[in-house]
Amino acid sequence: MKRFFKKLALFVMPPIVVLAFPAFVLFASGEIPLDIDKVIREQAAGKREVLFWPAYSNNDAYYKLKSVNARNPKTIVMGTSRVLQFRSEFFRDPSSFYNAGRGVVRIEHFSEFIDGISPDKEIKLIILGLNQPGFNPNWKNFNKGPNDPPQESAMIFRHSWWQVYQDYYEGKFKIGHVLHNSGAEKKTGLLSRIRETGFRNDGCIIYHETWEPPNFEENLKRIQEGVNRFEHGQKISARSVKELIRFFDKCRERNIHVVAFLPAHAHVLYESMRNKGDDYEYIFKLEETLRPIFDEYSYPLFDFSDMASLGAGDEEASDGFHISEKAALRALIIMAEGDAKLRGYVDLDNLRRILAQSTHPRVLNFD
Repeated sequence: MKRFFKKLALFVMPPIVVLAFPAFVLFASGEIPLDIDKVIREQAAGKREVLFWPAYSNNDAYYKLKSVNARNPKTIVMGTSRVLQFRSEFFRDPSSFYNAGRGVVRIEHFSEFIDGISPDKEIKLIILGLNQPGFNPNWKNFNKGPNDPPQESAMIFRHSWWQVYQDYYEGKFKIGHVLHNSGAEKKTGLLSRIRETGFRNDGCIIYHETWEPPNFEENLKRIQEGVNRFEHGQKISARSVKELIRFFDKCRERNIHVVAFLPAHAHVLYESMRNKGDDYEYIFKLEETLRPIFDEYSYPLFDFSDMASLGAGDEEASDGFHISEKAALRALIIMAEGDAKLRGYVDLDNLRRILAQSTHPRVLNFD
């Protein structure tokens, strides 16, 4: 019997030793056990800022839909990661706002998301970012939608334990990051500890920006190659347009007003796409194609595809494809000036004051 247990120990010890380090990293950083509902409860309670940003799982759509249902916002922002810079501080009543960015990725997710919001929630206004690649039939994205169940901890561990080793040896994180959860903010997920940011209580993400100008080289390369969100496309997806109409019908049934915009690209990226001839034709005819649909529903549509349309220079972009919170504030001011219903939810004079007093190229000063 002793010999058996000795052999058994020799058999099981190697995998235990191999798996011990990734298990420590995942457990200590809050990646597993994954308790999204607990994060949502803590953020909704608002007793302190809770930052949520896992590195080895993506349950953003589930998390954002559940967060909307855990509170009763009057105004929400919907869209991809390109809308995450809209903050609760932009609105008259910050407690009535929630940023549901990354709750949807593809256009067909819009209807799934609105269907998943409890009928007793009194949402009155949706600010909608219409990610241009969502209308390109050549762009493929397989991110999970709001109706997909979250990944379980066992699956996260099974799919990520080797990646933990690779990331550690490539210097993407240190042990200090894993254990870093001190201060006023609670940080759940390894990325929240590495970057000291993540999804805040109001759903937005605020990046720690430097004064250095943003680097657009990677996205300019993608444009030249036509890959990774910059796939070439001439036609607008009829399916996406149909899905947008279906979403609008659901919003009208619930008496929700929609204010939509086409998110900004840094001007240098916008001009690079324009100079590619008809490779990006779908982007440059998107506004005129969608305008009649918006007019039918009496919803405003703002085309901010070029950063210059915001009255901003490229220094206010983060990576050329995502705007900064400062550029997001510019967009909100323009939309509120053009839409009376949205204007009722903000204090335009205060927003203009915040914009005027913020000297950083991307970060706002609310003092």
